[in-house]
Amino acid sequence: IARVVLACVLMGALLWFAAHRLDWIALRATPWLRVGWLLGIVAVAAALYFGVLWAMGLRPRQFTQRA
Repeated sequence: IARVVLACVLMGALLWFAAHRLDWIALRATPWLRVGWLLGIVAVAAALYFGVLWAMGLRPRQFTQRA
């Protein structure tokens, strides 16, 4: 469970950083750019989450195993 907690904390930190660094209100003028930024940030956050889990030894096969 510590691996998942660490991955969640790092992903949360990335999302928090992105939320405070981008001027989301100013991006209202360009909605497609706003959508692009959002999709990009979510994709990077997901890659970070699964990358941290993989680096710490959790393999995709373990997601399908019952406890």
